[in-house]
Amino acid sequence: MYDAEREGVTGTRGALKVLREALAADPDERAAFETRAGVGATLTHPRLVAVRDQGSIDDTPWVMLEAVDGVSLGELFPKRGRPRFSEPAAATVLAATLEALEAAAGAGLVHGRLDATNVLVEIDGDVRLTGFGTEGDPRSDFLDLARLAQTLTPDWSPAMDSWLDGLQDGDDRFAGPGDALAALPVGATADGRAALGRAVKRARRRRERELAAEQEPQSPSAATASAAAPSGAAASRPA
Repeated sequence: MYDAEREGVTGTRGALKVLREALAADPDERAAFETRAGVGATLTHPRLVAVRDQGSIDDTPWVMLEAVDGVSLGELFPKRGRPRFSEPAAATVLAATLEALEAAAGAGLVHGRLDATNVLVEIDGDVRLTGFGTEGDPRSDFLDLARLAQTLTPDWSPAMDSWLDGLQDGDDRFAGPGDALAALPVGATADGRAALGRAVKRARRRRERELAAEQEPQSPSAATASAAAPSGAAASRPA
């Protein structure tokens, strides 16, 4: 994903998503990417990331998405250990995702590949969804949503556990995302959004530290010691 702006057109800054070369060579992956871009361009809702444009450069397809001031939900997960969001924060993610799925279902569309990389969390804690796919049963995303919920926290309340069981088991009460949203025991809250916003800020600071570490030049003494060390041996640091 890259920051981009259409040449010669002001006010069109967005996120440019380019299909990787290996995937672009696969006809099925290429068709799926282009279909999702076309589907996304037909959807308009506050919980959905808008598709601004799409095309191809050197036979590699791309799509320009609305700029979102945030990160993917996956970037909020720790590199080690299991994610552990508070229930208000996790429920806020679920409620917003269901709102997005409900909006798409109104157009006869489903997501098809729902996971933490498609859920975007903004700096203010708002949650948006991207990457819609094709027509289908509005309940077809429920299993993926339940899996996502289980990655967010191991500490769901009994009422939420029961709701998740119904989602996974195809409970007749949940005919579509709107029904699932109406039955959600814990919905989006200001506390949940605030917690997500803080998590986004932490993720950004972590990313900035990692980038700074990658760009930090190696000191001359370290470079000399590394060059002088025998092959396969680690250079010792001076006391």
